[in-house]
Amino acid sequence: MPNLHRFDNGLTLCTEHIEGVSSVAIHVLIPTGSAYDSDATHGIAALHGELLLRGTSTHDSRSLSDAMDGVGLIRGVSAGTQHLHLHGMTTGTRVTHAIDLMLMLMQSPAMSSDDFDASSRLCLQAIASLEDDPEETANVELQRRHRPSPLNRNTLGRANAIRSLNRDQVHQAWLDRVGPQGTIISIAGHIDPNAIIDQVGRCIEHWSGPTPKQLTVQPPQRGRTHLRRSTSQVHLALAFDAPMATDPQAEATRLAAGVLGGGSSSRLFLEVRQRRSLCYGIGAGWTASKHDGYIQVTTGTTPERAKETLETTRATIQSAAQDMTESDIMRTMLQVRSGMVRSGESTRARAGALARDAMLFDSVKSLEDRIALVERVQPDDVRSIAQTWACAEPTMVMVGPGDEPLW
Repeated sequence: MPNLHRFDNGLTLCTEHIEGVSSVAIHVLIPTGSAYDSDATHGIAALHGELLLRGTSTHDSRSLSDAMDGVGLIRGVSAGTQHLHLHGMTTGTRVTHAIDLMLMLMQSPAMSSDDFDASSRLCLQAIASLEDDPEETANVELQRRHRPSPLNRNTLGRANAIRSLNRDQVHQAWLDRVGPQGTIISIAGHIDPNAIIDQVGRCIEHWSGPTPKQLTVQPPQRGRTHLRRSTSQVHLALAFDAPMATDPQAEATRLAAGVLGGGSSSRLFLEVRQRRSLCYGIGAGWTASKHDGYIQVTTGTTPERAKETLETTRATIQSAAQDMTESDIMRTMLQVRSGMVRSGESTRARAGALARDAMLFDSVKSLEDRIALVERVQPDDVRSIAQTWACAEPTMVMVGPGDEPLW
């Protein structure tokens, strides 16, 4: 069974022993996401992600890398909206040393001047790459328009802000944001949970830091926009409001999104792609946090068929809300359940799920409990959720050629 333990200094630790595996996954949520950047410093979280694995107060970048390789630690960092995600995988026989190294990273990252310029250049390259990725450009713009500020900030940052930042600002922001309070560590796999709790407690007994800043969200911009690009394809992205992650209707929303666009048997895929051949791909998914939730629909097509694609997509969303069958819902429920069972066999997926549970609910659920939540959903609840989208006006983004928008 999973366990949640909170230390006296506020650090949250989730653990789960999983039978029949040799690996251990570690997932850490660190409270320095892009939502904590200001307009002038929008890029600090991205720089934290680039700099974190480049050394500590006692290890330079090379010696830290050698130490992590020496315990077989496969690691990575990615910036998110509310957290920096630090993750690693190793074996149960080496997890003790891996935990020591990852905790050292959080408590005393070097973020040296020698590494700062290279990290800045990499962040700027990531931003520039959006010009070559119209689909991701549409996703970024949709998030900027649809989500409330500051949750709408791109996790890559802004080029002008990154160019204006220096190493001292970025390091000070880490000290101002990161401490045991608000940090969540999740460890799942071939472990002894009690031994892990003891070890982490020893490593962080002298760690202190700031109280996490509470986010205040502002109303979103919404609306429609056409970003003109000289591309051979048109990319469309739509967003509809949906329940937050903590809403009692969360699982019904997950199923409704799956019926609408969750795979090759979904309504959008069958109608827009298979029957009409209007696009090469279409899908829908639910994204949710403590503060907001939305359904995103994305597709790509040719300029000549873009208008028909948009009209058919919206018509399919409306029809799905009116005639969604119990067979549609049960098929999607089985798909979701199968996905949960598969993820339960992955230590990395379990560590991530436990960390998310702790962040959203201040508790952790077993795999069986998560499956039971899905299986308790009633078909009428799923239909009710879908009907709210049919009546709503979505936020819409179009990226591609054309003098006139589709609407």
